[in-house]
Amino acid sequence: MRDVKGANGLKWINKHLYVLAGGDFLKMDQNKQVTVLAKGLEKPGDGLEQLGNGDFIATCWSGIIYYIKANGELHKLQDVQGKMNTADLGYNPKTNTIYIPTFNQNSVIAYKLSLLNK
Repeated sequence: MRDVKGANGLKWINKHLYVLAGGDFLKMDQNKQVTVLAKGLEKPGDGLEQLGNGDFIATCWSGIIYYIKANGELHKLQDVQGKMNTADLGYNPKTNTIYIPTFNQNSVIAYKLSLLNK
C-alpha cells in the first residue's frame, strides 16, 4: 500500500481491504493487488461502511456523504460543506441506520437509509 496517497476510511471485509484514498475508492487483496471501485469522491475520505446488499456508505471530512453502489456508481446523499464536518460513521444493519459524528458541531447525526435500486 505504499503508493496509495491519502489513505483513510479503511474497512477489512472478507480478506479484502477497502480504502478511501485521494478521491478514489479502492479494494486490495492479500496479494496487494489494487482494484479501483469508484473515482471522483471529494477529499479527504473518512468513514466507510458496507451495507447488507454489498453497497457502501462513505463520508468525507469536508461534509459529504456518499452512497456507493457495488458497481462503483456514486450518489451524493448529503453535502454540508462549510456547515459541518462528517467523519467516521457507524452502521446498524438491524435498523438500517447510519450514525455520523460531526466533530465541530459537537453532535452525532443519524439517518435511516433506503437502499438505492437505481
